[in-house]
Amino acid sequence: MCILTALIAVLAKRWFCQFYVDDLIKFVEQHCVGFELYRYREQQFVQQLLSYYRLESVIVYTARILGTLIFAGLIFHGLLSDGFILRAKYPFQADTFIGYGVVFCSQIIFIWHTLLSIVVLEVCCFQIISQLSLHFQLLSIDFASIGNEFLVHGPLGQGEAVVDRIRKLVLRHQYLLEFGNQVTEVFNMNFMGLFVASVIMICTSAFEVLLAKGNVMLIFRFVVLGLSSFYQILIWCFLGDLVAQKSSSICDAIASCNWTVLDTRQKKDLSFIMMRAQKPFIINVYRMFPLTYETFLMILSRAYSAFTVLMEMIE
Repeated sequence: MCILTALIAVLAKRWFCQFYVDDLIKFVEQHCVGFELYRYREQQFVQQLLSYYRLESVIVYTARILGTLIFAGLIFHGLLSDGFILRAKYPFQADTFIGYGVVFCSQIIFIWHTLLSIVVLEVCCFQIISQLSLHFQLLSIDFASIGNEFLVHGPLGQGEAVVDRIRKLVLRHQYLLEFGNQVTEVFNMNFMGLFVASVIMICTSAFEVLLAKGNVMLIFRFVVLGLSSFYQILIWCFLGDLVAQKSSSICDAIASCNWTVLDTRQKKDLSFIMMRAQKPFIINVYRMFPLTYETFLMILSRAYSAFTVLMEMIE
């Protein structure tokens, strides 16, 4: 049941990326444009870019390690159990030496390609959400530095420049909110399928481990599958919560800027932005499941409830 759910989830993920490939490419291109806006800015902007690069590197390498462990667990279990990696019926005799070799090698290639594609696709989607939180953070740094022009150059001739800068930052904030809504709309179906598959995989993998009865390779296989599903939903909820935190930090950044040197119109513009930024941007899946740590705990709770039901059925 756990492996079947994983295969269905992989096929659904590949269909999702195939169906929304143009939108995903557009998201990546827009992030690249945003990256060019800040890569040659002050040191604090560069430090944030490097910080997120390290974070995304950790996520990518962890996903690769889990994918490799799943591959190794499936292959070694198939070798040590004198059977196939995936149970299926074939239109030819698979119990001969040649038939067994052909089937086993084809399953190795299939599993390798499947795991590689899902790791690449998932990491790409991870980075889209991660970059959204990064640009909210960079925007908050930009807002926090408003008014510093007067400290360096004095008020003479800086009024219109500050007004123009505030206008650009307001447009940038509006753009990020609209971009986040587009990302949420595209990823809604993916997140909902992920929530359902995670509940099934976590509870069934724990159930299979209890039924393994000392079979080390079988235990290893299902432990890694359960950990992979756990890691996947944890990263999504972590990134969603990070987006909410960074979007709400814009309000604090405006409050900490040098607003005392601004004129009345500029202060009024900033006050409107503060009121809007007080409400964090939350990736809300179909307006029912916000992508936060609370949702992560809810998924674990549902998985545990399903696990206890399965345990009661066999007792």
